[in-house]
Amino acid sequence: MLRDILLGASRSTPVVLIVENAHWFDPSSEEFLAYLTAALADHPVLLVVSARPGFSAAWLAPPLASTLRLERSAQR
Repeated sequence: MLRDILLGASRSTPVVLIVENAHWFDPSSEEFLAYLTAALADHPVLLVVSARPGFSAAWLAPPLASTLRLERSAQR
């Protein structure tokens, strides 16, 4: 139902979905994101996922996904 709501909303306006700390996902959350990303190609949805280095998931694979590695900021 959540996937249908997000995709339905994207029919009238672009949608941005931000998911933080993906490295803490439980199996159900991982399964939902895989299910959601399988349908995103034809919808104006930007999915931003943050995770610690080393996190990987099949649903984050190119060509629909890009990885941007952020370095720690220097402390003063």
